[in-house]
Amino acid sequence: MSSLFIEQDVKQSGPDVEVQGLAYDSRTVKPGFLFAALKGSQGDGKTHIDDALERGAVAVLSAEPIQEQNITNVVAKEPRLALAKAASVFYDHADTKMKMVGITGTNGKTTVSHLVEGMLAFANLEPAVIGTLGARYLNKTVETGLTTPQSVDLAQLLETMHASGVKSVVMEVSSHALVQHRVGGVHYDVGVFTNLTQDHLDYHGTMEAYFEAKSMLIQQRLKEGGAAVLNLDDPTISKLLMDGVWGFSVKGHPAARVFPTEVQMGRESISMTVSIDGHLAKLDSSLVGGFNVENILAALSVGAALGLEPEVICRGIESVGAVPGRLERVNQSGEPLVVVDYAHTPDALVKALQAVREITTGKVICIFGCGGDRDSEKRRPMGEAVAQGADVAIVTNDNPRSETPASIAEMIVPGLIAQGMKQGSLENLNEFEIELDRSLAIEKAVRAAGPNDAVLIAGKGHEDYQIIGDEKRYFDDREEARSALSRE
Repeated sequence: MSSLFIEQDVKQSGPDVEVQGLAYDSRTVKPGFLFAALKGSQGDGKTHIDDALERGAVAVLSAEPIQEQNITNVVAKEPRLALAKAASVFYDHADTKMKMVGITGTNGKTTVSHLVEGMLAFANLEPAVIGTLGARYLNKTVETGLTTPQSVDLAQLLETMHASGVKSVVMEVSSHALVQHRVGGVHYDVGVFTNLTQDHLDYHGTMEAYFEAKSMLIQQRLKEGGAAVLNLDDPTISKLLMDGVWGFSVKGHPAARVFPTEVQMGRESISMTVSIDGHLAKLDSSLVGGFNVENILAALSVGAALGLEPEVICRGIESVGAVPGRLERVNQSGEPLVVVDYAHTPDALVKALQAVREITTGKVICIFGCGGDRDSEKRRPMGEAVAQGADVAIVTNDNPRSETPASIAEMIVPGLIAQGMKQGSLENLNEFEIELDRSLAIEKAVRAAGPNDAVLIAGKGHEDYQIIGDEKRYFDDREEARSALSRE
Protein backbone atom coordinates (compact mmCIF):
# COMPACT_ATOMS: atom_id res chain seq x y z
CA MET A 1 0.00 0.00 0.00
CA SER A 2 2.89 2.36 0.67
CA SER A 3 3.33 2.75 -3.11
CA LEU A 4 -0.02 4.56 -3.23
CA PHE A 5 1.40 7.34 -1.08
CA ILE A 6 4.87 7.45 -2.58
CA GLU A 7 6.48 10.90 -2.34
CA GLN A 8 3.67 12.05 -0.02
CA ASP A 9 4.30 13.45 3.45
CA VAL A 10 2.27 10.88 5.38
CA LYS A 11 2.83 8.61 8.37
CA GLN A 12 1.89 4.97 7.98
CA SER A 13 1.44 2.50 10.82
CA GLY A 14 0.52 -1.16 10.67
CA PRO A 15 1.31 -3.76 7.99
CA ASP A 16 1.87 -2.73 4.37
CA VAL A 17 -1.32 -4.36 3.09
CA GLU A 18 -2.43 -4.76 -0.50
CA VAL A 19 -5.30 -2.40 -1.30
CA GLN A 20 -8.07 -3.56 -3.64
CA GLY A 21 -9.96 -0.29 -3.89
CA LEU A 22 -10.53 3.20 -2.46
CA ALA A 23 -13.63 4.62 -0.78
CA TYR A 24 -14.60 7.86 0.97
CA ASP A 25 -18.12 6.60 1.80
CA SER A 26 -18.16 3.67 4.21
CA ARG A 27 -21.26 2.28 2.48
CA THR A 28 -19.22 1.61 -0.67
CA VAL A 29 -16.38 -0.18 1.13
CA LYS A 30 -15.65 -3.75 0.00
CA PRO A 31 -13.17 -6.27 1.41
CA GLY A 32 -9.60 -5.10 0.87
CA PHE A 33 -10.46 -1.41 0.48
CA LEU A 34 -8.80 1.64 1.97
CA PHE A 35 -11.33 3.93 3.64
CA ALA A 36 -10.67 7.67 3.71
CA ALA A 37 -12.19 9.19 6.83
CA LEU A 38 -12.77 12.72 5.52
CA LYS A 39 -14.27 15.62 7.39
CA GLY A 40 -16.98 17.50 5.51
CA SER A 41 -19.63 20.14 6.07
CA GLN A 42 -22.25 17.48 6.80
CA GLY A 43 -20.25 15.16 9.02
CA ASP A 44 -16.94 13.58 9.93
CA GLY A 45 -15.79 10.37 8.29
CA LYS A 46 -14.09 9.17 11.47
CA THR A 47 -17.54 8.33 12.84
CA HIS A 48 -17.89 5.77 10.04
CA ILE A 49 -14.57 3.99 10.54
CA ASP A 50 -16.15 1.08 12.44
CA ASP A 51 -18.69 0.60 9.66
CA ALA A 52 -15.90 0.59 7.07
CA LEU A 53 -13.92 -1.99 9.03
CA GLU A 54 -16.97 -4.21 9.41
CA ARG A 55 -17.37 -4.10 5.63
CA GLY A 56 -13.80 -5.29 5.13
CA ALA A 57 -11.58 -2.20 4.99
CA VAL A 58 -7.93 -3.10 5.52
CA ALA A 59 -6.62 0.44 5.89
CA VAL A 60 -7.81 3.87 6.96
CA LEU A 61 -6.64 7.29 5.79
CA SER A 62 -7.25 9.99 8.39
CA ALA A 63 -6.11 13.37 9.66
CA GLU A 64 -5.34 11.99 13.13
CA PRO A 65 -4.19 8.54 14.30
CA ILE A 66 -7.04 6.12 14.94
CA GLN A 67 -7.34 3.94 18.03
CA GLU A 68 -8.22 0.63 16.37
CA GLN A 69 -5.56 -2.06 16.79
CA ASN A 70 -4.15 -4.22 14.02
CA ILE A 71 -5.32 -1.92 11.26
CA THR A 72 -3.12 -0.06 8.81
CA ASN A 73 -3.47 3.67 9.30
CA VAL A 74 -2.19 6.43 7.02
CA VAL A 75 -2.16 9.85 8.67
CA ALA A 76 -2.00 12.92 6.43
CA LYS A 77 -2.20 16.63 7.20
CA GLU A 78 -4.59 17.02 4.25
CA PRO A 79 -6.38 13.69 3.80
CA ARG A 80 -8.40 14.91 0.79
CA LEU A 81 -5.24 15.82 -1.11
CA ALA A 82 -3.53 12.61 -0.05
CA LEU A 83 -6.55 10.62 -1.27
CA ALA A 84 -6.59 12.43 -4.61
CA LYS A 85 -2.93 11.69 -5.22
CA ALA A 86 -3.35 8.08 -4.12
CA ALA A 87 -6.33 7.69 -6.45
CA SER A 88 -4.24 8.92 -9.35
CA VAL A 89 -1.60 6.28 -8.55
CA PHE A 90 -4.21 3.54 -8.04
CA TYR A 91 -5.80 4.28 -11.42
CA ASP A 92 -2.44 4.44 -13.18
CA HIS A 93 -2.18 8.21 -13.77
CA ALA A 94 -4.76 8.19 -16.56
CA ASP A 95 -4.56 11.98 -16.90
CA THR A 96 -0.97 11.70 -18.16
CA LYS A 97 -2.12 9.54 -21.09
CA MET A 98 -4.69 11.97 -22.49
CA LYS A 99 -4.83 15.63 -23.43
CA MET A 100 -6.46 17.33 -20.44
CA VAL A 101 -8.28 20.68 -20.57
CA GLY A 102 -9.60 22.16 -17.30
CA ILE A 103 -12.01 25.10 -17.34
CA THR A 104 -12.84 27.25 -14.32
CA GLY A 105 -14.64 30.57 -13.89
CA THR A 106 -17.97 31.80 -12.55
CA ASN A 107 -19.74 31.63 -15.91
CA GLY A 108 -19.11 30.10 -19.31
CA LYS A 109 -17.58 26.78 -18.25
CA THR A 110 -20.23 24.60 -19.86
CA THR A 111 -20.39 26.51 -23.13
CA VAL A 112 -16.60 26.63 -23.48
CA SER A 113 -16.39 22.90 -22.74
CA HIS A 114 -18.90 22.16 -25.52
CA LEU A 115 -16.98 24.33 -27.98
CA VAL A 116 -13.67 22.69 -27.07
CA GLU A 117 -15.29 19.26 -27.34
CA GLY A 118 -16.44 20.06 -30.88
CA MET A 119 -12.99 21.29 -31.79
CA LEU A 120 -11.23 18.22 -30.38
CA ALA A 121 -13.68 15.90 -32.13
CA PHE A 122 -12.99 17.67 -35.43
CA ALA A 123 -9.27 17.12 -34.77
CA ASN A 124 -9.90 13.37 -34.25
CA LEU A 125 -8.82 13.55 -30.61
CA GLU A 126 -11.76 11.43 -29.35
CA PRO A 127 -12.89 13.85 -26.61
CA ALA A 128 -14.75 13.22 -23.38
CA VAL A 129 -16.50 15.91 -21.31
CA ILE A 130 -16.98 16.07 -17.55
CA GLY A 131 -19.10 18.87 -16.12
CA THR A 132 -22.43 20.32 -15.07
CA LEU A 133 -24.31 18.13 -17.55
CA GLY A 134 -22.59 14.94 -16.37
CA ALA A 135 -19.91 13.00 -18.25
CA ARG A 136 -19.98 12.03 -21.92
CA TYR A 137 -17.59 9.92 -23.94
CA LEU A 138 -17.84 7.75 -27.04
CA ASN A 139 -21.66 7.98 -27.12
CA LYS A 140 -21.93 7.08 -23.44
CA THR A 141 -23.39 9.28 -20.71
CA VAL A 142 -22.55 9.01 -17.01
CA GLU A 143 -24.45 10.86 -14.27
CA THR A 144 -21.83 12.36 -11.95
CA GLY A 145 -24.00 14.40 -9.56
CA LEU A 146 -21.33 17.10 -9.23
CA THR A 147 -19.82 19.50 -11.75
CA THR A 148 -16.44 18.04 -10.76
CA PRO A 149 -16.62 14.51 -9.27
CA GLN A 150 -14.90 13.48 -6.03
CA SER A 151 -11.26 12.53 -6.50
CA VAL A 152 -11.69 8.74 -6.38
CA ASP A 153 -14.67 8.81 -8.75
CA LEU A 154 -12.80 11.17 -11.07
CA ALA A 155 -9.64 9.06 -11.19
CA GLN A 156 -11.68 5.93 -11.89
CA LEU A 157 -13.69 7.71 -14.58
CA LEU A 158 -10.54 8.96 -16.30
CA GLU A 159 -9.05 5.47 -16.28
CA THR A 160 -12.25 4.04 -17.77
CA MET A 161 -12.30 6.75 -20.44
CA HIS A 162 -8.69 6.08 -21.41
CA ALA A 163 -9.26 2.32 -21.56
CA SER A 164 -12.26 2.95 -23.84
CA GLY A 165 -10.19 4.89 -26.36
CA VAL A 166 -10.65 8.49 -25.24
CA LYS A 167 -7.71 10.69 -26.28
CA SER A 168 -8.69 14.02 -24.69
CA VAL A 169 -10.80 15.20 -21.78
CA VAL A 170 -12.50 18.57 -21.25
CA MET A 171 -13.43 19.24 -17.63
CA GLU A 172 -15.35 21.92 -15.81
CA VAL A 173 -13.41 22.53 -12.60
CA SER A 174 -15.42 24.22 -9.85
CA SER A 175 -13.95 26.36 -7.09
CA HIS A 176 -15.29 23.87 -4.53
CA ALA A 177 -13.46 21.05 -6.32
CA LEU A 178 -10.19 22.96 -6.26
CA VAL A 179 -10.37 23.85 -2.57
CA GLN A 180 -11.52 20.33 -1.66
CA HIS A 181 -8.69 18.80 -3.73
CA ARG A 182 -11.05 16.76 -5.90
CA VAL A 183 -8.61 17.41 -8.75
CA GLY A 184 -5.57 17.15 -6.49
CA GLY A 185 -4.32 14.15 -8.47
CA VAL A 186 -4.99 15.57 -11.93
CA HIS A 187 -2.82 17.82 -14.08
CA TYR A 188 -3.91 19.67 -17.21
CA ASP A 189 -2.29 20.47 -20.53
CA VAL A 190 -4.43 23.62 -20.65
CA GLY A 191 -6.15 25.50 -17.82
CA VAL A 192 -8.82 28.08 -18.68
CA PHE A 193 -10.06 30.92 -16.44
CA THR A 194 -13.18 32.39 -18.09
CA ASN A 195 -14.26 35.17 -15.70
CA LEU A 196 -14.78 36.01 -12.04
CA THR A 197 -17.98 37.52 -10.64
CA GLN A 198 -19.91 37.16 -7.40
CA ASP A 199 -21.05 33.66 -6.54
CA HIS A 200 -20.57 31.03 -3.81
CA LEU A 201 -19.64 33.56 -1.15
CA ASP A 202 -21.65 31.44 1.29
CA TYR A 203 -18.81 28.93 0.91
CA HIS A 204 -15.70 31.02 0.18
CA GLY A 205 -16.57 34.03 2.35
CA THR A 206 -14.88 36.73 0.27
CA MET A 207 -14.22 37.47 -3.39
CA GLU A 208 -10.50 37.31 -2.63
CA ALA A 209 -10.84 33.76 -1.31
CA TYR A 210 -13.04 32.85 -4.28
CA PHE A 211 -10.37 34.15 -6.68
CA GLU A 212 -7.63 32.28 -4.85
CA ALA A 213 -9.66 29.08 -5.14
CA LYS A 214 -10.19 29.50 -8.88
CA SER A 215 -6.54 30.45 -9.39
CA MET A 216 -5.41 27.08 -8.06
CA LEU A 217 -6.19 25.60 -11.49
CA ILE A 218 -3.62 27.88 -13.13
CA GLN A 219 -1.07 28.00 -10.34
CA GLN A 220 -1.06 24.37 -9.14
CA ARG A 221 -2.76 22.01 -11.55
CA LEU A 222 -1.02 22.48 -14.91
CA LYS A 223 1.30 19.82 -16.31
CA GLU A 224 4.94 20.74 -16.78
CA GLY A 225 4.89 22.94 -19.87
CA GLY A 226 1.11 23.30 -19.62
CA ALA A 227 -0.59 26.45 -20.89
CA ALA A 228 -2.92 28.94 -19.22
CA VAL A 229 -5.80 30.54 -21.13
CA LEU A 230 -6.94 33.75 -19.43
CA ASN A 231 -9.70 36.29 -20.05
CA LEU A 232 -7.59 39.44 -20.00
CA ASP A 233 -10.67 41.66 -20.04
CA ASP A 234 -11.21 40.62 -16.41
CA PRO A 235 -8.82 42.81 -14.38
CA THR A 236 -8.59 40.28 -11.55
CA ILE A 237 -7.77 37.36 -13.83
CA SER A 238 -5.24 39.44 -15.76
CA LYS A 239 -3.15 39.54 -12.56
CA LEU A 240 -2.19 35.95 -13.42
CA LEU A 241 -0.64 37.08 -16.71
CA MET A 242 2.82 35.59 -17.30
CA ASP A 243 5.01 34.45 -20.15
CA GLY A 244 3.45 31.80 -22.33
CA VAL A 245 -0.15 32.62 -21.41
CA TRP A 246 -2.73 32.46 -24.18
CA GLY A 247 -4.70 35.56 -23.25
CA PHE A 248 -7.89 36.46 -25.09
CA SER A 249 -9.67 39.80 -25.19
CA VAL A 250 -12.70 41.47 -26.74
CA LYS A 251 -11.69 44.91 -25.49
CA GLY A 252 -8.23 45.07 -27.02
CA HIS A 253 -5.91 44.11 -24.16
CA PRO A 254 -2.37 44.60 -25.52
CA ALA A 255 -1.16 41.20 -24.30
CA ALA A 256 -4.00 39.25 -25.97
CA ARG A 257 -2.90 36.62 -28.47
CA VAL A 258 -6.49 35.83 -29.52
CA PHE A 259 -8.99 38.60 -30.30
CA PRO A 260 -11.73 39.51 -32.82
CA THR A 261 -11.08 42.00 -35.60
CA GLU A 262 -14.72 41.95 -36.73
CA VAL A 263 -17.93 40.68 -35.12
CA GLN A 264 -21.42 40.53 -36.62
CA MET A 265 -24.23 39.56 -34.25
CA GLY A 266 -27.40 37.99 -35.63
CA ARG A 267 -30.61 36.65 -34.13
CA GLU A 268 -29.45 33.12 -34.93
CA SER A 269 -25.65 33.32 -35.22
CA ILE A 270 -22.35 35.10 -34.64
CA SER A 271 -19.96 35.77 -37.52
CA MET A 272 -16.39 36.67 -36.59
CA THR A 273 -12.98 37.36 -38.00
CA VAL A 274 -10.39 36.55 -35.37
CA SER A 275 -6.67 36.92 -34.92
CA ILE A 276 -5.05 33.78 -33.51
CA ASP A 277 -1.49 34.72 -32.65
CA GLY A 278 -1.38 36.93 -35.74
CA HIS A 279 -3.19 34.51 -38.07
CA LEU A 280 -6.54 35.81 -39.33
CA ALA A 281 -9.42 33.34 -39.59
CA LYS A 282 -13.17 33.51 -40.11
CA LEU A 283 -15.88 31.51 -38.39
CA ASP A 284 -19.66 31.41 -38.10
CA SER A 285 -21.16 30.08 -34.87
CA SER A 286 -24.78 29.15 -34.23
CA LEU A 287 -24.42 30.58 -30.73
CA VAL A 288 -25.83 34.05 -30.08
CA GLY A 289 -25.05 36.93 -27.75
CA GLY A 290 -22.07 39.06 -26.85
CA PHE A 291 -20.86 36.91 -23.98
CA ASN A 292 -20.58 33.97 -26.37
CA VAL A 293 -17.95 35.95 -28.25
CA GLU A 294 -15.83 35.60 -25.10
CA ASN A 295 -16.64 31.90 -24.87
CA ILE A 296 -15.64 31.35 -28.50
CA LEU A 297 -12.37 33.23 -27.95
CA ALA A 298 -11.63 31.03 -24.94
CA ALA A 299 -12.15 27.90 -27.04
CA LEU A 300 -10.03 29.30 -29.88
CA SER A 301 -7.25 29.94 -27.36
CA VAL A 302 -7.41 26.33 -26.11
CA GLY A 303 -7.02 25.06 -29.65
CA ALA A 304 -4.05 27.33 -30.24
CA ALA A 305 -2.47 26.30 -26.93
CA LEU A 306 -2.80 22.65 -28.00
CA GLY A 307 -1.07 23.42 -31.29
CA LEU A 308 -4.06 22.82 -33.57
CA GLU A 309 -4.21 24.54 -36.94
CA PRO A 310 -6.52 27.60 -37.13
CA GLU A 311 -8.64 25.95 -39.82
CA VAL A 312 -9.24 22.89 -37.61
CA ILE A 313 -9.98 25.10 -34.61
CA CYS A 314 -12.56 27.24 -36.43
CA ARG A 315 -14.31 24.41 -38.26
CA GLY A 316 -14.52 22.44 -35.02
CA ILE A 317 -16.14 25.34 -33.18
CA GLU A 318 -18.56 25.86 -36.08
CA SER A 319 -19.70 22.24 -35.67
CA VAL A 320 -21.21 22.99 -32.23
CA GLY A 321 -24.93 23.79 -32.15
CA ALA A 322 -26.98 25.01 -29.20
CA VAL A 323 -25.60 24.25 -25.76
CA PRO A 324 -28.31 22.85 -23.45
CA GLY A 325 -29.72 25.55 -21.20
CA ARG A 326 -27.32 28.24 -22.41
CA LEU A 327 -29.33 30.84 -24.34
CA GLU A 328 -31.20 27.85 -25.72
CA ARG A 329 -34.02 28.89 -28.02
CA VAL A 330 -37.34 27.09 -27.62
CA ASN A 331 -39.49 29.16 -29.98
CA GLN A 332 -40.29 28.39 -33.60
CA SER A 333 -40.32 30.75 -36.55
CA GLY A 334 -42.98 33.45 -36.23
CA GLU A 335 -43.21 33.16 -32.44
CA PRO A 336 -41.74 35.53 -29.85
CA LEU A 337 -38.10 34.81 -29.09
CA VAL A 338 -38.01 32.62 -25.94
CA VAL A 339 -34.65 31.51 -24.57
CA VAL A 340 -33.70 29.48 -21.50
CA ASP A 341 -30.42 30.26 -19.77
CA TYR A 342 -28.59 29.00 -16.69
CA ALA A 343 -27.80 32.57 -15.55
CA HIS A 344 -28.06 32.57 -11.76
CA THR A 345 -25.57 35.26 -10.75
CA PRO A 346 -25.78 39.05 -11.18
CA ASP A 347 -23.10 39.13 -13.87
CA ALA A 348 -24.57 36.18 -15.77
CA LEU A 349 -27.96 37.92 -15.78
CA VAL A 350 -26.39 41.14 -17.08
CA LYS A 351 -24.70 39.28 -19.92
CA ALA A 352 -27.72 37.12 -20.79
CA LEU A 353 -29.99 40.15 -20.91
CA GLN A 354 -27.48 42.04 -23.04
CA ALA A 355 -27.32 39.10 -25.42
CA VAL A 356 -31.10 38.95 -25.73
CA ARG A 357 -31.30 42.73 -26.18
CA GLU A 358 -28.85 42.52 -29.06
CA ILE A 359 -31.08 40.18 -31.04
CA THR A 360 -34.57 41.58 -30.46
CA THR A 361 -36.30 44.75 -31.59
CA GLY A 362 -39.12 44.64 -29.04
CA LYS A 363 -39.28 44.54 -25.26
CA VAL A 364 -37.33 42.11 -23.10
CA ILE A 365 -39.20 40.14 -20.43
CA CYS A 366 -37.15 38.34 -17.78
CA ILE A 367 -38.31 35.52 -15.48
CA PHE A 368 -35.90 34.81 -12.65
CA GLY A 369 -35.51 33.83 -9.01
CA CYS A 370 -32.71 32.82 -6.68
CA GLY A 371 -31.88 29.49 -5.06
CA GLY A 372 -32.55 28.90 -1.40
CA ASP A 373 -29.87 27.92 1.14
CA ARG A 374 -27.22 29.54 -1.05
CA ASP A 375 -25.39 32.88 -1.27
CA SER A 376 -28.13 35.29 -0.16
CA GLU A 377 -25.95 38.35 -0.75
CA LYS A 378 -26.42 38.09 -4.50
CA ARG A 379 -30.23 38.36 -4.37
CA ARG A 380 -30.53 42.15 -4.36
CA PRO A 381 -27.78 42.51 -7.02
CA MET A 382 -29.67 40.01 -9.19
CA GLY A 383 -32.75 42.21 -8.92
CA GLU A 384 -30.65 45.23 -9.87
CA ALA A 385 -29.21 43.41 -12.87
CA VAL A 386 -32.66 42.48 -14.16
CA ALA A 387 -34.07 45.96 -13.64
CA GLN A 388 -31.19 47.41 -15.64
CA GLY A 389 -31.37 44.89 -18.48
CA ALA A 390 -35.05 44.00 -18.87
CA ASP A 391 -38.13 46.06 -19.67
CA VAL A 392 -40.43 44.01 -17.45
CA ALA A 393 -39.81 41.11 -15.07
CA ILE A 394 -41.37 38.30 -13.07
CA VAL A 395 -39.83 37.14 -9.80
CA THR A 396 -40.49 33.44 -9.28
CA ASN A 397 -39.27 30.20 -7.69
CA ASP A 398 -35.81 28.79 -8.39
CA ASN A 399 -34.96 25.83 -6.14
CA PRO A 400 -36.08 27.43 -2.85
CA ARG A 401 -34.96 24.35 -0.90
CA SER A 402 -35.67 24.88 2.82
CA GLU A 403 -36.39 28.61 2.51
CA THR A 404 -39.83 30.03 1.86
CA PRO A 405 -40.11 31.33 -1.73
CA ALA A 406 -41.75 34.54 -0.53
CA SER A 407 -38.80 35.36 1.75
CA ILE A 408 -36.36 34.90 -1.15
CA ALA A 409 -38.48 37.18 -3.34
CA GLU A 410 -38.49 39.80 -0.59
CA MET A 411 -34.69 39.95 -0.78
CA ILE A 412 -34.72 40.30 -4.58
CA VAL A 413 -37.36 43.04 -4.85
CA PRO A 414 -35.31 45.91 -3.31
CA GLY A 415 -32.82 45.51 -6.13
CA LEU A 416 -35.55 45.89 -8.74
CA ILE A 417 -36.97 48.97 -7.03
CA ALA A 418 -33.54 50.56 -6.55
CA GLN A 419 -33.06 50.55 -10.31
CA GLY A 420 -36.39 52.14 -11.11
CA MET A 421 -38.83 49.26 -11.45
CA LYS A 422 -42.06 49.14 -9.50
CA GLN A 423 -44.41 46.30 -8.74
CA GLY A 424 -47.30 46.25 -11.17
CA SER A 425 -48.14 44.51 -14.43
CA LEU A 426 -46.31 42.97 -17.36
CA GLU A 427 -48.40 45.22 -19.56
CA ASN A 428 -46.39 48.26 -18.42
CA LEU A 429 -42.73 48.99 -19.02
CA ASN A 430 -40.41 49.13 -15.98
CA GLU A 431 -42.81 47.10 -13.84
CA PHE A 432 -42.50 43.65 -12.31
CA GLU A 433 -44.79 40.97 -10.94
CA ILE A 434 -44.20 38.33 -8.28
CA GLU A 435 -45.51 34.93 -9.36
CA LEU A 436 -44.02 32.14 -7.27
CA ASP A 437 -45.58 29.37 -9.38
CA ARG A 438 -42.81 29.04 -11.98
CA SER A 439 -45.04 27.31 -14.52
CA LEU A 440 -47.61 30.10 -14.30
CA ALA A 441 -44.85 32.73 -14.43
CA ILE A 442 -43.59 31.28 -17.71
CA GLU A 443 -47.12 31.17 -19.12
CA LYS A 444 -47.73 34.81 -18.13
CA ALA A 445 -44.50 35.98 -19.74
CA VAL A 446 -45.10 34.14 -23.00
CA ARG A 447 -48.67 35.44 -23.12
CA ALA A 448 -47.43 39.00 -22.62
CA ALA A 449 -44.83 38.76 -25.40
CA GLY A 450 -45.53 40.15 -28.84
CA PRO A 451 -43.96 38.78 -32.05
CA ASN A 452 -40.97 41.15 -31.82
CA ASP A 453 -40.46 40.69 -28.07
CA ALA A 454 -38.10 38.34 -26.23
CA VAL A 455 -38.51 36.28 -23.07
CA LEU A 456 -35.47 35.24 -21.05
CA ILE A 457 -36.19 32.41 -18.61
CA ALA A 458 -33.17 32.56 -16.32
CA GLY A 459 -31.71 30.44 -13.56
CA LYS A 460 -32.27 26.77 -14.25
CA GLY A 461 -31.09 26.26 -17.80
CA HIS A 462 -30.58 22.55 -18.45
CA GLU A 463 -31.93 21.47 -15.03
CA ASP A 464 -35.12 19.43 -15.20
CA TYR A 465 -36.18 19.74 -11.58
CA GLN A 466 -37.19 22.07 -8.79
CA ILE A 467 -35.93 21.48 -5.25
CA ILE A 468 -38.67 22.43 -2.80
CA GLY A 469 -37.86 21.51 0.79
CA ASP A 470 -36.12 18.16 0.56
CA GLU A 471 -38.16 17.12 -2.48
CA LYS A 472 -36.80 17.11 -6.02
CA ARG A 473 -39.73 17.62 -8.39
CA TYR A 474 -39.55 17.24 -12.15
CA PHE A 475 -39.67 20.62 -13.90
CA ASP A 476 -38.13 21.69 -17.20
CA ASP A 477 -38.23 25.35 -18.23
CA ARG A 478 -37.92 24.38 -21.89
CA GLU A 479 -40.92 22.08 -21.78
CA GLU A 480 -42.98 24.64 -19.88
CA ALA A 481 -42.09 27.38 -22.38
CA ARG A 482 -42.81 25.16 -25.37
CA SER A 483 -46.18 24.27 -23.86
CA ALA A 484 -46.99 27.91 -23.21
CA LEU A 485 -46.03 28.87 -26.78
CA SER A 486 -48.25 26.13 -28.19
CA ARG A 487 -51.24 27.56 -26.34
CA GLU A 488 -50.74 31.01 -27.78
